[in-house]
Amino acid sequence: MTMSKSLCWLLTIIIVFPLNGCTIYQPVAGGEDNLPSRIRAENLIHEGDRVEIRTIDDTKYKFKVLEVDEEIVRGDAVSVRIDDIAALSVRRFSGQRTVALVVVVIVSLYSMSIAASNSAKNQL
Repeated sequence: MTMSKSLCWLLTIIIVFPLNGCTIYQPVAGGEDNLPSRIRAENLIHEGDRVEIRTIDDTKYKFKVLEVDEEIVRGDAVSVRIDDIAALSVRRFSGQRTVALVVVVIVSLYSMSIAASNSAKNQL
């Protein structure tokens, strides 16, 4: 693989990876019995959240929350009754993934600079 192709792949990874690098779906603890009451009492779901929901009939949903009230969580073309939610994961900021992302970017840029430097020396 040529240096320019390697550089293109590396730049693509550096640009695309951060799009999801700082967030992670975090499961909300709690059994099926008390999860609906916790969702209401602790305001665990907010408008704009991205959620993964499994209902008591084992249907799985993954969507961005457009509206939430005491009874229903609504997304684009999907509505889930809060009483039917058996498992919930909410996408949240992850400090560990952010640190890992920064390290990967720094190491990648350092490696690119060394490779470019070696390539320039070999052309002389």
